[in-house]
Amino acid sequence: MIQALTHTIKKLKGKEDFRSQELRATKLRELKEVLKLETLNLTDELYNDKISLPKYLLKVEKLYSTLKDTQ
Repeated sequence: MIQALTHTIKKLKGKEDFRSQELRATKLRELKEVLKLETLNLTDELYNDKISLPKYLLKVEKLYSTLKDTQ
């Protein structure tokens, strides 16, 4: 789902018409929500000792670099 959202956002980035910009803003909000949920899931896994702290940090960094790349 993250890949689909980032693909759509990047595709709409150069468009200047109002509808495209509105859709891009909506997709960015959706992406932020998905990233929040993914981060919460990873935090839960860390809390329950399912993943290590270094692995957690790498995954969270990767998630948020995706957001940074789309803006």
